[in-house]
Parts: sequence; C-alpha cells; structure tokens
Amino acid sequence: MAEADKTSRVTRPVNDAYTGMLAISLLALLTGCTLLYLDYQQYDNKEPPKINREAAKPRPPASSDGGEKDKAAGGDKDKAADDKDKAGADKDKDKDKDAG
Repeated sequence: MAEADKTSRVTRPVNDAYTGMLAISLLALLTGCTLLYLDYQQYDNKEPPKINREAAKPRPPASSDGGEKDKAAGGDKDKAADDKDKAGADKDKDKDKDAG
C-alpha cells in the first residue's frame, strides 16, 4: 500500500486569475486599513468644535380653511406678480408686431 502512494501522481493546484484577484483584494484591504488608521491618528483626542444650535422659531399653525384665508391676505402680492407677467407678455407682443 505504501508503494501505491509513491507511484500515484498528485497534481498541484494551479495559480490562475482568481488567485491573482485574491492577492490584489488582500493588498487593497491592507492598504485601506492602513489609510483608515492614518486618518484616525490625525484626530488624537481633540474635542469637536461646538455648534451653535438655536431653536428654530415656531411657525404659525396651518389654517383649516384650505388656505383661503392666506390667499385673501396675500392676494395683492400674487395679483401684482401676475400683472407684471401680463405686462411683460404684452410688451413682447408689441415688439413682435413692430418687427413683423
């Protein structure tokens, strides 16, 4: 039986593309860990900067009438904006008439 072991051929595993990819990924992991460690060392035990956190001013509650009250109160602003748009469109029409 011992003689049979000596005569049998055992094939060695072949290094192929997957072995190379495994080596490249190992190097990438080691490089990433090293860079992460170096980045971490920059912080030492520094305190983070204090952030001024003021409370936001409360907003008025929404009306339950579907916004009709807001439209009535601020309708003048919207109307003025619409009038400007209409005036600009009228000027463009006049320019087209003069050019044509």
